[in-house]
Amino acid sequence: MVATSALSVLRCRLAAGRPPALCSPRLLPPAGRTVWRGPAAHSRALVVLDDLRQLPQSPRPALLLGAAGLLPFAAAPVLMLRTGHFSTELLHAQLAYGACILSFLGGVRWGVTLPDGAPQRPDWANLTRSVTPSLLAWAGLLAPPSAGGLMLIGGLGLAGYWDMVMYGYPAWFKALRFCLSVGAILSLWTALMCKWFLVDQEKAAAKPEGDSASQ
Repeated sequence: MVATSALSVLRCRLAAGRPPALCSPRLLPPAGRTVWRGPAAHSRALVVLDDLRQLPQSPRPALLLGAAGLLPFAAAPVLMLRTGHFSTELLHAQLAYGACILSFLGGVRWGVTLPDGAPQRPDWANLTRSVTPSLLAWAGLLAPPSAGGLMLIGGLGLAGYWDMVMYGYPAWFKALRFCLSVGAILSLWTALMCKWFLVDQEKAAAKPEGDSASQ
């Protein structure tokens, strides 16, 4: 038993580059699969702080495009807070963009299982988790804005968690996913808070007309 555990730790260190404390048989890559070897470590463990230390190792295009992808999320609540009025159009635009991003994240997981020698198999578990974000995004667009926003928040959080614990993604990617998911979720939540606490722009514009008509 001791020899088996030692071999498992050694195999994990050689294949994934993780320290022994994070190595156990359940963290090893699936049997019979060729392991992707890269500059960053791979793991199924949820080790956010360790992954965040690898964020500076992110390729510049991924880092810049990922950060730019947060702008449409943040634009809606920023504009609402600056004007002091809630805008239904801005919320709908944000939800539509969030649904597109959530569907894209599911496609990333699908694609990572397809190449020969990929660390994940295209099995029921992986492919089901790949299509779930798209279904949540679609349902979020059909639901009322408040419920739709909460569904997108839940979908982004769930997809982010699945990616953070998935074996095969480099640590810099997990760190980037964590930061971008937090930014997107906070932006969606802030927009919902604006809906609940700010004056609706359409109602504010229609009120003077109603008052003048009554006079």
